[in-house]
Amino acid sequence: MLNTTFKFISMENLDGYCIEWKDSEGYIVSHKNKLYTSKNIYDIGSFKLLAEISLPLWVQMLLKIRIAQRALRIFFYNVIKIQDESLMLLISFGNKLFVYKNGELVEITGIDKKFKILRGGCAIDNEGGAFFGEYFSNYERLPVNIYYLKKNETNADVVYTFPRGEIRHVHGLFWDPYTFDIWCTTGDIGRECKIIKSSNKFKTIETVGSGDETWRAVSLIFTSTHIYYGMDAEFLINKIYRINRKNYLREEIGTIDGPVYYSKKIYENKILFSVAAEGAPSQQLNNASLWLVDDCNILKLLDFKKDIYPNILLPGTIHFPLGDQLSKDDLFINFNCLSKLDQKNYKIVLDNLIY
Repeated sequence: MLNTTFKFISMENLDGYCIEWKDSEGYIVSHKNKLYTSKNIYDIGSFKLLAEISLPLWVQMLLKIRIAQRALRIFFYNVIKIQDESLMLLISFGNKLFVYKNGELVEITGIDKKFKILRGGCAIDNEGGAFFGEYFSNYERLPVNIYYLKKNETNADVVYTFPRGEIRHVHGLFWDPYTFDIWCTTGDIGRECKIIKSSNKFKTIETVGSGDETWRAVSLIFTSTHIYYGMDAEFLINKIYRINRKNYLREEIGTIDGPVYYSKKIYENKILFSVAAEGAPSQQLNNASLWLVDDCNILKLLDFKKDIYPNILLPGTIHFPLGDQLSKDDLFINFNCLSKLDQKNYKIVLDNLIY
């Protein structure tokens, strides 16, 4: 039995902002189409402008209207530090991809269609290169690419292509810090739902599991012994699983109340899972919720109602900063499209957990 007490502390100074990245050097924070750096997340006055995405005037005007911003998906999906020296970043904003280097934003070339990278779904390898895949509507089930962007370059190369009809889109790519493999999650229906891995930069791939929505995942979490994930099922009851590294045997941890988009490791075997309020048939209530897993124990912390707007204006989600794993002293979360909580930030304090 997982036993902990917790409290949420409002970060009212950050209303409208989102903590995109956190590491030992500080924070990168977004606001509309701008990025800021900060050493002190509690003092907006200390924020320094890092970069601004250039937008047409009419889009800048729409950015001032939150509903328009949601409808057009004009916000940051990923801000990922590739290297500390000279601060190089990989940025996805809407359906555009950029590298920030030498103080400038450069749009990535070599991309043959417009697509998004879901939050946290880009893998940075031990060479400073970035793997990412195509996430787009793809009703026609066209071929889907995985790209690799080498360190210090701005042109991406296709390293693997899923043939026409094999999957709908890539949910995410993830770097395994224990084995140096790249893992990939895909969706959405039946055999399109896969968890695969590659040990050689996608010259070959290995399917760990596939075939139904129990293998439909968005994000993965790695520990020394297991790979954890929450289902992203539309029709099946969602559950959290872990896969044994030695034999790929899958173990059910527990049942949850909706699809998981995001997850965050806070310590070895201690993981936060974020359930989205997307109103899927698998959800009895259209709520987002936050779950804590400690090894094989599971605890629901709280849930939050979706706001009044339909999913075409985005489902309700709970975001974690990218970057270093969070610790008990800096558990920040960002709420989106939830009743009375849209674009609000909170700090979680978990007591009684053994670290």
